[in-house]
Amino acid sequence: MPMSVSIGLADWLHLGALGPWRLNMAGEAARPSAQPTLEPNAETWLDFTDLVFLDPAGTGYSRILGGDEVRKSLWSTNGDVTSLAVTIRRWVQANGRELSPKFILGESYGGFRAPKIAHVLQTDQGVGVNGLVLLSPVLDFARFDATGSVLSYVARLPSFVATTRERKGPITRETLRDVETYASGEFLSDLMKGVNDAPTLDRLSRRVADLTGLDYAMVRRLGGRVSADVFAREINRPEGRVSSMYDGNATGLDPNPFSTRNTAEDQLRLGLHAPITQAMVELYRTRLNWVVENGRYQFQNEQAGRQWDRGAHAEAVSDLRSAMALDPKMGVLVAHGLTDLVTPYFETRMVLDQIFMTGSAERLRFETYAGGHMFYSRDEARRLFRADGERLVGRR
Repeated sequence: MPMSVSIGLADWLHLGALGPWRLNMAGEAARPSAQPTLEPNAETWLDFTDLVFLDPAGTGYSRILGGDEVRKSLWSTNGDVTSLAVTIRRWVQANGRELSPKFILGESYGGFRAPKIAHVLQTDQGVGVNGLVLLSPVLDFARFDATGSVLSYVARLPSFVATTRERKGPITRETLRDVETYASGEFLSDLMKGVNDAPTLDRLSRRVADLTGLDYAMVRRLGGRVSADVFAREINRPEGRVSSMYDGNATGLDPNPFSTRNTAEDQLRLGLHAPITQAMVELYRTRLNWVVENGRYQFQNEQAGRQWDRGAHAEAVSDLRSAMALDPKMGVLVAHGLTDLVTPYFETRMVLDQIFMTGSAERLRFETYAGGHMFYSRDEARRLFRADGERLVGRR
């Protein structure tokens, strides 16, 4: 039986997509007082792969033993990757799974981790990896997060338009081809002309306003350069709501509708914080009969987020290239939701287009689904994702 290792904030994947029990994460379920009731998951991956969920240091019930230097090491890109690779190797040995095909799944930052971990396993820990599943990943922080990067606007525009169009009917990547072509062509060209060409700014702003449904005057004031934070608020301003950065069509109330800044808490990330935490505690206590005395379950560790050291080169593209070149049999599935504003699908598509691929096109598959960062909260997307995952595991 193949084994799949899920890394990162594994609770999302455990309770949202892969595990035998599922927590509803859609609609009214994304509020702190929602009942954290688990139900059987018809789309669990357990019938075609064994599942191992890893909580990195400082999350879940894991605890860091040692002082500040140990914490500093574990809360860094290299220390984090090394610790997880060692943990996987030790788990494989302890459970006699050396001969099992191995797949690594990572969501969001976990999708950044996964290629790095696979490469370390191959070259340092002596463990082969058959495949990777990267959900809503960030593969290159530096390329898109640089101050004033025009590529960041190019990357996000298709997700803005996907959000607007989905409010009128179903969307697929095919229905967004026109905006992808515009974003990577005329839009990029106009952005590169800078901010001192008034006719260009007028043309650019008009097109962005028409595509997104945003107010032209507001877009023009921004020179056509609309951030995700601004879009999330302005597209919902008439209703007094704000989009989640994790799904443009999941909205919450605006606590300060007359403020010049967007001060809303993210409805998906924080609205689900309490239900997921309580559901995991309940799962361990009543279904797995494991009780941690006086232990706090850390669904998210804000201290780790504040202190995290990305290092000078925060990208995983070179690791993905190297891991796939070293093992021509390794397969990769990259999965994105179309209305994800925090890790837009088109950003990853642009990155993957710069990777020279040898062998079968099936080695690296890029799939998109209706939905956001956690697209599996939608029933149809979860079913499609399961089928794509089973296809990857079965291709070896």
